Amino acid sequence: MTSVLVSAPYILPVIERFRTFFSQKNVELILAKVEERLSEAELMQYAGQFDGLICGDDRLTERVLEACAPRLKAISKWGTGIDSIDQVAAARLGVQIFRTPNAFTLPVADSVLGYMLSFVRRLTWMDKDIKRGKWEKIPGKSKTCKKKRKVKSVYTVKSASEKLENQTGNL
Repeated sequence: MTSVLVSAPYILPVIERFRTFFSQKNVELILAKVEERLSEAELMQYAGQFDGLICGDDRLTERVLEACAPRLKAISKWGTGIDSIDQVAAARLGVQIFRTPNAFTLPVADSVLGYMLSFVRRLTWMDKDIKRGKWEKIPGKSKTCKKKRKVKSVYTVKSASEKLENQTGNL
């Protein structure tokens, strides 16, 4: 039977959805106890016990990969960044590395949009001042509002909603 270590923290809470699929493929799942990522020392505890790995940002160093070889054949990264995997060692040991394209594209895009708006409108600085009891209008920049004008709250909420709908398709 093939064994797969699952250490990606975002798939672990929903792994039951996939149990039937793995069972039909005669794959035994080993579920790691992990918060954010497994360290080199934590991964060493599983060395030699699995054929495949579904991981997050685990520290897959040369030492770990050598300890897992020759049994380890494939690493599937739940996400796209593979900088925590020693790719040279993996290639030397014949371990294939796969990614999950677009796994976090939308959440990352949401964060980027949030940061852009926060910095352009200086919301972080405004928030700190408000918490200190200071209320000053900090001049922000707006790509769409070149002229100063008063806008009713309803119009502002509607415009924000429309902007987001155009970006995501729904709200």
